[in-house]
Amino acid sequence: MFSFSLIAKSNNNIDSLKNELSTHNTDEEQFDLLLKISFSLGYNDAFKSAEFAEKAYGLAKKNKDEDRQFKALMQMSNSYHILGDYNNGIEYGLQGLRIGETNKDSVKIGRAYNVLGLTYRIMGDHEKSMDYFIKSFEIASQANNLIRKAIIANNIANE
Repeated sequence: MFSFSLIAKSNNNIDSLKNELSTHNTDEEQFDLLLKISFSLGYNDAFKSAEFAEKAYGLAKKNKDEDRQFKALMQMSNSYHILGDYNNGIEYGLQGLRIGETNKDSVKIGRAYNVLGLTYRIMGDHEKSMDYFIKSFEIASQANNLIRKAIIANNIANE
């Protein structure tokens, strides 16, 4: 019974977010809602999650907003690796990594490394997975970001 109420609550939240799409007119508001919907769908419907992330990416690209492009690419990478489409998961992760590298943004680079590590772990390529996780952990350590370090340490421990 508990899980059914959580699913119903999640579906109501997604429906509410979808309804908000029609009342929010700016591209920034639309982007934020599309990404929230994508994130909320997550494992429950990774195909639709990817669709919403792609729509968000399209808005960010249209507006040449690299921060939002990066966020959408990371979500697209996650959605595709959940779907088992590892090639797209890696490709979107690498596109996000390029944005981070181009802008010399260590936070984005570290997040992209972590996302790539997750995809390679699921693929069973433990060497590449650990390489990306360690790079991500080093960046989080340099920034003294304890939360990111804990998340990545957990990923390393699960490897």
